[in-house]
Amino acid sequence: MKILTQIVRVLKPSEVRLIRNFYKVQPNGEIKRRLELFELVKSGKVTTDMEAAKAVYKGEPNSAYSHLKNRLQKDVLNILLLKEGSKKYETKYAQAVFDCRRMLIEGQILIERGAYRAGEAVLLKANELAVEYELFAETLLINDLLRTTIGIRKGEQAYLSFEREITDSLHKLEKYLIVKDYYYRLGVLGYFAKNIDKSSKEYAKTALQEAEGHYNASQSPLIGYFYNYLGIYYGQLNHDYELAYKYALDYLKLVEVSPSITSETRIGTANLQIASIAAYKANYDEAMGFARSAKEKFITGLFNELQAIELMFVIAFHKRDYTEAETIMEMALVHPKYKANKIIPAKWEYFKANLLFVKGQYNQAAVMLMKETELTKDKAGWLMGYRIMELMCAIEQGELDIIDYRAESFKKLLQRQKDENVERPRTILKVLNTYVKTGGDIKMTLTEEKTSITKLREGKEHFRWDPLGFEMIRFDEWLDRLAAKQQVRVKR
Repeated sequence: MKILTQIVRVLKPSEVRLIRNFYKVQPNGEIKRRLELFELVKSGKVTTDMEAAKAVYKGEPNSAYSHLKNRLQKDVLNILLLKEGSKKYETKYAQAVFDCRRMLIEGQILIERGAYRAGEAVLLKANELAVEYELFAETLLINDLLRTTIGIRKGEQAYLSFEREITDSLHKLEKYLIVKDYYYRLGVLGYFAKNIDKSSKEYAKTALQEAEGHYNASQSPLIGYFYNYLGIYYGQLNHDYELAYKYALDYLKLVEVSPSITSETRIGTANLQIASIAAYKANYDEAMGFARSAKEKFITGLFNELQAIELMFVIAFHKRDYTEAETIMEMALVHPKYKANKIIPAKWEYFKANLLFVKGQYNQAAVMLMKETELTKDKAGWLMGYRIMELMCAIEQGELDIIDYRAESFKKLLQRQKDENVERPRTILKVLNTYVKTGGDIKMTLTEEKTSITKLREGKEHFRWDPLGFEMIRFDEWLDRLAAKQQVRVKR
């Protein structure tokens, strides 16, 4: 029942009408039962096989019910394959895939029934579509079928005329599958990897080099799409944002003009990629421009639009344009996907705490940080940000007496992170402990912890600062502002 329910749930209104009309013109009693079961599932009145069998057959599920359910499921799937049901695709590419595969089946049926010319005409039309949208597998199948039918009818010369396109499609399909596999292994499966070691970087380098060779050989925008994504990934992996930026611009150019990969969503995603990279380069004005472009491309009210809004907030925050950041936050709070999961509102509450802090409202910020949220479950990430900010709030409020307890709690958190890079948070805690030991003497702290602060300031390797991470207020810069408040000259 779960499968049938899921299929019915995704039907569009036009498809529902088509199914109802299909059943209503047939007087058969079993057909009426199919319609009855369909209406029960569509309305949500039945959700289990037991409920459905009782409603239709007045008894428990049996073979008759099982056959009824299976036939209804097949009918619904057949409706989805009709032309009216095919107009559900949001991108031209997805629509082209559907139309091409449908025409391939239609052409094959016509040829098998002896309508050769009609079948060939349909297949030739399908082939044009397949070539335009780089559907390598479909091009291969279509030309193999045409080669067989036309070759048999028109002779050897006609048969051999299809060899070149079949060979070209076969080579491109192979290259496409290799590059796509690299994309999924690194860009998708790699997302779940917590630590990236040297061998992972070497693998990414090899993947990128091979993908480059396949792209240059094929000049296929579809292969180029995955190749440029691998380039972005490799650049970010090595913190080479100039390299990542170069690939991201090429990525955007491809998705803007190539029929096989273009869509408003992909163009928006490309803009979002560039915005993130520009933020890492501290080019915040440029980053904001690309983030706004991304938001405009995404469909209003969907999750990726909220992602663009989040990035816009972070960029405005780092620009220290807190008025704009507040305006963007208000936009997020009323977004339809704001409560899509527990992480989203928790993250915006954390953003709010940071905004309160930079405005000097330290008590309100501290109160917000005391809440247990979905973010605080991330022990090796966001919780670090909470703990650092709690200590910063206490220092700003002059509450040195409570810092020892919180610092000890933070220390235990750091000790539990066996497989994560926590050098930057650990060094931040070291500086804060020194500040407490000196009784809040910032001058002495700056002197004693000069080496540690230099590491934080330079932000190299394990001490790198992530502008899109949990340390929204860069600690070493805050330390400079703290020293300025106490009129202490910062030596660099």
